[in-house]
Amino acid sequence: MKTTMSPETNLVAIEELEQLLDAGEPWPVEICDRLGQLPSGVLRDTLRLLKIRTRVRRPFLEAANLDPAAETDLHVLLRQQLRRNGAKPATTITYVNMLLKWQFHFVTQNAADDTRRKLWHTYQVQMQPACLRQRMRRFLGLTFLPGRRLQAFEPGEPFVPLSFPRVLSLAVRPHRLRNGTVIDMFDVKLHLMQLDVESGAVIIGGPSTVMSKYFNFLPSHDPDRLTLAVGNVAVVDGALALHEAMEQVAIDGIGAKAAPVFPDVYLGFGTRDQVGIEYSESLQRRVLRQIDAWFRRGRPTAWPELPGLAELRHAPVSGESHDFDAPGP
Repeated sequence: MKTTMSPETNLVAIEELEQLLDAGEPWPVEICDRLGQLPSGVLRDTLRLLKIRTRVRRPFLEAANLDPAAETDLHVLLRQQLRRNGAKPATTITYVNMLLKWQFHFVTQNAADDTRRKLWHTYQVQMQPACLRQRMRRFLGLTFLPGRRLQAFEPGEPFVPLSFPRVLSLAVRPHRLRNGTVIDMFDVKLHLMQLDVESGAVIIGGPSTVMSKYFNFLPSHDPDRLTLAVGNVAVVDGALALHEAMEQVAIDGIGAKAAPVFPDVYLGFGTRDQVGIEYSESLQRRVLRQIDAWFRRGRPTAWPELPGLAELRHAPVSGESHDFDAPGP
């Protein structure tokens, strides 16, 4: 393969990358490190020379038990799908796209975490075929982050305080550059999640949007008002996961919803053993309001219908703690 290399690409031997891909072997740590040192545009051009976003190499085809002679070039399959008049391909676009991602993760498995994110963003976002990016205009991606600088929800925790979660959204919109060129721009936004515990209504967006960045741009160690910071791991990983999911829906149309579905909010615990005292301040306020109303009505026989209040028939001694039990969801 003959290529013309810029001074930056001299850090990476294209031929060596080709040989390792064709042999089905991971790229060594030192090669991944050198790729991670390349400027964004040079890295993108280097990976494009390898056609790693569109072409499945023979070792990976054989591992997937596919005929090496079958058409597995993503660009060719996408063009055939758009024409809608060719013969049905032996391998679906969904499966080929999955193999391409598996191939990429396999060869970059030795990269350090920061380098791996840079490589994956370049592959997934910057090298995405234009027709897939255009199809993604129809969708809005939503996911949830734990907030408070946590990178993941704590495993095994039955509750997360309502003030913690953030909503991460990703959308595609036309954007006009200064030179007049119109491109598809990915907007990644972080929103506060306002929950009404009485009705269960969820409000996001508008004044509750706390961050808005362009996701086309590679996350930076020195971010400006338009780019994400490399250290904002939760947002970068969440946006990459959203982009991948939206691309898959753009290919096969499976899993798209007409409206977002938010998690249910439970103000209680499954069993008494899960907690020693009541945890939710919102539930405590509701309990006190209903007890006060019950007393003002002259303490009728019927107690308020709220989990846990039935146990208050025998008032605890002053200073004694009390458990509020609620049935599991």
